[in-house]
Amino acid sequence: LLSLLDKNDTFNLGCVDVDVQWVFEGSVNVGSAAIDKALSFLEKRASLGWTDLPKMAQQILPHLKPNTHVIYLGDGRSTAPPYDPAKIAQHIQATLAGAQGTFHVIRISEQYEAETLKALSRGGCSLSATDLESSQRAAQEWSLSLERPTLHHLKVSFTGLPVACIWPEEIPRVVDGQQLIITGRYLPNDTNQLTAHFEGDDGGLYDVQGE
Repeated sequence: LLSLLDKNDTFNLGCVDVDVQWVFEGSVNVGSAAIDKALSFLEKRASLGWTDLPKMAQQILPHLKPNTHVIYLGDGRSTAPPYDPAKIAQHIQATLAGAQGTFHVIRISEQYEAETLKALSRGGCSLSATDLESSQRAAQEWSLSLERPTLHHLKVSFTGLPVACIWPEEIPRVVDGQQLIITGRYLPNDTNQLTAHFEGDDGGLYDVQGE
């Protein structure tokens, strides 16, 4: 991820347990010395076996600006009270409501807390990086998503056939060129023609027809 940043970008790295421990007091310019310091800090950091994600959400607020991109790498599991994932997700959503910046999630484990990760991904990517190959792919996809036009909060409806049980129920974002797969159930009729209507947050309307 750091290698994909431009020389004019700035960054900071924080590790989350009881509190967020930052490498730098504020964002610093990208450079080999800064990257080496950040990676060294990460390698020497001993896990405390404790993760307070609601507190993390509060502590990153002072670091946010309108053009800030926050990338959370983890499994979304919080070991601090409340222990209910739904309540944790609600707490995070309430804390980050109206926050500046874009939030991305890169899941690094096959076992994860989906509700918490969804709460942490606000307008950004939600990717998986569980091995070296998928890590490289996730980093590239994240970088490309910043350069391409993106539709947020895409809404879909159907005409022509009765449709139900659509998955995913929510489509948070679609990057130009990205594949989008939607599954669901339908009842056939005499026409057997279906039109999917997509509405983006830019006010654009997009129709896809099929049989």
